[in-house]
Amino acid sequence: MALRTIVSARPAHEGVLHVRFASGEERLFDTRPFQRSDFFQRLADPGYFAQVRVEAGTVTWPEGHDFDPGTVFARGEEVGASAGRAR
Repeated sequence: MALRTIVSARPAHEGVLHVRFASGEERLFDTRPFQRSDFFQRLADPGYFAQVRVEAGTVTWPEGHDFDPGTVFARGEEVGASAGRAR
């Protein structure tokens, strides 16, 4: 798989990020399944979740929580792919 770089990330809705890659591809990445672990539980706080930023091509938060671009791409859903599906 080609190396992927994240260029922007913002909250889309509760626990879900809208992520854009350098290639122009966009994904919705649901962090909620990860929030079941003690380490990622902090992401359930909407105020903290909103502090997401991109550093060195990956999404990160102030207290060291992060997701690598490969995980975000592989587990993310292509933007527009769920347009016809109910959530």
